[in-house]
Order: sequence, then structure tokens, then C-alpha cells
Amino acid sequence: MTSATADARPSLILRGLVAGIGAGAFVGLLDASRALGSANELIQPHDAIPVVLFYAAWFAPCGIVAALVARRFSWPFRMLDLVIALGSAWFFVVAWANVTVLPGFLSGLSITVDLVAAAAVIALGVVRYRAPGEDRPHTGRWALLGAASALIAFLMPFAVSDRDDGPPPQAAWAPSPYGPDGGRQKLTRPNVLLYVVDTLRHDHLSSYGYAKPTSPEVDAFAADATRFEDCRAATSWTKPSVASLMTSMMPSTHACVEHREVLVPEAETVAEVFRVAGWRTAGFSDNPFVTREFGFAQGFDSFDGTRPSVLTMGTLLGKGLFMTGIFSVAGNPAGLGVRDERGCKVIHKGLLDFVDASGDKPWFAYVQAMEPHLPYEPSIDDAVAMGFPQGERFAAPPRFTGMLPFMQAPEPDPAYKAKIIAQYDGEIRGWSRQFGVVIEELRKRGRLADTVIVLASDHGEEFHEHGGWTHGHSLHREVMQVPLVIRLPDALCWPSVPSRGRVVEGTATLLDIAPTLVDLCQIRYPRGEEATRVGRTLRPELVSSEGKKVSKFIPSTRPILGEVTVSPMALRSLKDGRWMLLRSSSPLQTFRSLYDDVSDPRHMHDKIEDHPAETREIEAKLDEFFRRLSSVALTGHERAIDPETAEELKRLGYTGGK
Repeated sequence: MTSATADARPSLILRGLVAGIGAGAFVGLLDASRALGSANELIQPHDAIPVVLFYAAWFAPCGIVAALVARRFSWPFRMLDLVIALGSAWFFVVAWANVTVLPGFLSGLSITVDLVAAAAVIALGVVRYRAPGEDRPHTGRWALLGAASALIAFLMPFAVSDRDDGPPPQAAWAPSPYGPDGGRQKLTRPNVLLYVVDTLRHDHLSSYGYAKPTSPEVDAFAADATRFEDCRAATSWTKPSVASLMTSMMPSTHACVEHREVLVPEAETVAEVFRVAGWRTAGFSDNPFVTREFGFAQGFDSFDGTRPSVLTMGTLLGKGLFMTGIFSVAGNPAGLGVRDERGCKVIHKGLLDFVDASGDKPWFAYVQAMEPHLPYEPSIDDAVAMGFPQGERFAAPPRFTGMLPFMQAPEPDPAYKAKIIAQYDGEIRGWSRQFGVVIEELRKRGRLADTVIVLASDHGEEFHEHGGWTHGHSLHREVMQVPLVIRLPDALCWPSVPSRGRVVEGTATLLDIAPTLVDLCQIRYPRGEEATRVGRTLRPELVSSEGKKVSKFIPSTRPILGEVTVSPMALRSLKDGRWMLLRSSSPLQTFRSLYDDVSDPRHMHDKIEDHPAETREIEAKLDEFFRRLSSVALTGHERAIDPETAEELKRLGYTGGK
């Protein structure tokens, strides 16, 4: 039997290289086909060739390594081919499982499954190796496989159409439901600025009671506006949260919940509503998850965003490199000091240029600033002002990729935790100063008099309150409760006067923002009131109408849902009155906890053992809510909503409209 001896060294390395490229190209084609088979993943047909080349480039050195090992141990050629073929198959299967089924590449369960799969592949390789057969290299076959894969990928755009954002809906104006004048005689088409600050905890703003002076400019803005004491996000990380904010749909309905998924065109965004009603629309995002590539440009005449890496976020290989911290969302190598975001100064300039270019035409603008998202790297002056030790280097929070309560990080050193929080607060202080500049520039341009401004965050941040770090890992209040401040121009409220510095109690949600803006501007959703839209207008808490006073309380009877999904784990929550039920499920176990959301807002005292009847009742409601919402979930095609489902959602108190 011929072996890979030293006599064939140059050709052996070449054979390994060709085999690696061929195997990589084929696996890349499989991955591109997998992604294209889904209605809401990032990969498009024209991305097939880059995906194939991406895989080939990463598999090529693997083929060379396999050849070097074969030379070292004098493997036969058959063994080299088996290692590359079975290794490629193992990678594709375990990568798919880690991304779509298992908790993550670094979890204990995932590592166990990977090792078991590796053992099975080794056993299969031994069996195949011992089977009779001729021992000769198949370099030509590997080259042909790679060439064929590249050719098919090249032809894909001609055979498969790119994802369609869908035709723009038709404009739909409607008369005011608030009387003959409706408070609209002076200002009929206000500008709208929807400003989202990424990762901003409400309780780290001075206006929400924080002891440190992190946000003097935001505090001044809130004193001239209406502040909502308690606002909840639908989930605890950016992409599904912003999708919910824009559509007023829960994540399980709009189906943009995982890293690789996009917002499908069937999900009607608030920007679409304003554009078809005659507003100029523009988006400015510094978060690479809120981009045109992920479907968030729907309804915007222009969208300026930090581009995500299609290869990193759209492929199994790229997702593995991202989840293990090797690459960022934008495809930048970790550890080189390259930041994905541009900074709020840059996007603020784009916003003000858009405002100046709009002239007298009403405009709708969406802004998403990345401060104070990781990395926490404020100016040293801002950090020191927030308590960071003078002369020390910035620290980073521990990398935490688990899901609570299945995994928990070790208890941190108090001094280390204090440094992390000081850096975070310094980021808030720096951003607040720039936000104040934007407000002042709008004032100088005379735009405060005709602009509705909404300030909110997409989620909060955790500093080991419940054993985790950053966000996206739980549904506790530190990651789910966000600031919400809304300022209305005087003319929009005429003949009454808008309240300034007022605080609204009760629980609002980010899903209420879109219906509120549509209602305030007297326009209607072109596709009508859908059962998938679950927010409610906050106009009664903002504007008096029909002789009624402005409400100071949001009804406490409405259910507040929360969810975060990292397959196969699903976290669900329901706030029902004073009680908050959290349920964390995986294929192997389920955790439940019950908190008094009023007397224990930090969720430190689990009451589930003391209140079994309440737990069963709330969990039954939670199951019913999500069953109904899942029945109308979008999957890339329009889903008809039967009257029974619509009526049932309305009965449950979690449906759209006013």
C-alpha cells in the first residue's frame, strides 16, 4: 500500500491544499443553499460566490495541516482524503447544530455533542479506511468538486431572485378621532425624530434617580417633555427589540430573532407608514444589526448604517467565528482595536444634514447611537468624573455567552465591577453631551417648534445582578426596562398646552411607540389594524382631547410580554399585574421564577414556592399568549389572520390599534 512518504512531500502538500479548497467550496455551497432556503436569512443569491470563496479560504490551510500530519505519520493517500472529507462533514453538521439547535459553540452541552460527533466521525473513518479499495490520491476529484461548486454558486443569481422588500404600501390618511379640531389647527404634519440609544439602562440616568450626574443634557430634555417611569422592551438585545419597536410586533411574530435572520417585508414598519403618507424618511444607525442588510431599511428613502459582514453573520462558519469572539459583527478581527461603530458625532451630522436638506417637507428620522454599548471606552475625563480610578487602564467585562439561569459567570471582584460600571457611566455622560448638541442645533434651526422627539433605548445592560454580563442572556429588569421620554411641540397640542416635566406611571412598552407616532400625526397603517400589532397609542398620556385630562397612569391590567430565543433555549416572561413570571426552557430542563415586580423591582426574591396558584395561572396565560402570537407569525410570506385568532388576541388584551 502506497503511503504519503517523504518522496511525495511537495505534491502531498499541494494535494492537501487542493482537497481543502475543494471541500471548503462544497461546504460553502451547502451553507449558501441552506441560508437561501430560509425566507429571512441574511444571505442573498449574489452572495453565493463570496460564501464559497470564504469557506475555501478557511478550509485551504486545514487541508495543508492534514497533509503535514499525513506526512509525519506516513498515512496512505486514502487516509488523507478520508480525514478531509469526514472532517468537512463533521464541521458542517456540528456548526449547523451549534448555531440552530445547541446553546452555543462554547457551552458544555455543545462541546459534549461536538466531541461525540467527532468520535463518531473517527469511528466511521476507521471503518472506511479498513474497507478494501485502491490507495491513490484523488486530487483531480477535489479540484473538480471545487470548480463545480464555484460554477453553481456563480449561476445562483441567475436562477434565484434576491429577497424582495415588497412594493411600498399605499398612503392612507384618516380624519381625526379626537373631535373637529383635534388639537391640530396649527401643526398638521410635524417632523418626527425617533432616537434610540443602544444599551442604555434607565436607572443610570440622573432623571430616573441615578446618584451620579451621568446625563445633565438628557435631564434637561426630560424636564421639557413627558417621561415614562416604566417602559419595557420586548426582548433583551438589539435586532429583535428594534424590529419590535418599528413594527409593534413581538419577536415571535416578526420572526427576526436570531443573529442571521432578517426583518421580512411582510412586517410593516413605522417608517413605511410615514413615507407613504408623504414624509421624507431617513435612518442613521451605528449598530451593524440595524442595517439595510438585515431588512431595517424598509420605508426609508435613505438609510446610513454600519454594514454587517454578510460572511460573518450569514454563514455557519462566520457565526462560529463571531460566537467565539474571533470576529465582530462587521467582520473586524477581535483584539485589534478596530471598532464597528463610527460614533454618535458622525450620525448626528448625517441627521442634521438631512434636516437641512428637507426644507419645508415634513420628515421622519430614525437614529440609533451605539454609546454606551461595549466596548466601554469613554474619554478618560468622562470616566474619571464617573468614578474611574485615575491612571488605570480600561477593563472589559468577562465574555459571557451563556443563558441565565443555565449558566452563570463567577462572582466578580467589587473593585473590578466598579471600574466597569464607571466606564459605562462615562460612555453615557459623553453621549448625553452630544445629544444635547443635537437638541440645541434643532432649536437653532427652529425645528423644536415642529418636531416630535422620542428618546428611548432598545434594552439595558447587566453587571452580574443575576450572574450574567452585558445583555441578551435574560429577561430581568436590568436588561428589559428602558428609558422613554417623549417631547411634543406646542402647536401639536393646541388649544391645550403640552405638559413639561411630567412623569407617567404604569408600564409602557417599546411596542407602543409606533402606534403613538402614527396616532399623533393623524395617519393610519396602510394595511389596516392587524392582530399582529400589539402596541397601544400613548396619546391619552400625552395630549388632552374631547375635554379629557391627560392621563398620568397607564392601565396596569395590560399584560407585558418578554422573550429572547437562542436556539434551542427559549426565555419567556409575563408581567401580569404585580407579578412577573420568568420561564427559561431548554431541551433538558426548565426553570421558573416568580417575582413581585412592584415591591421587588430588582428581582432578588423568588416567590414561586410561596405562590403556586398564581404561578400556574400566569403560566397558563403566558402559554396562551405565545400560542396565539405564534399562529400569526411571519415567515417571509403574508399570513392571513383568521377572525377567530384576531378576536381571541383582542380578548386576551394584547392586540393592536387604539
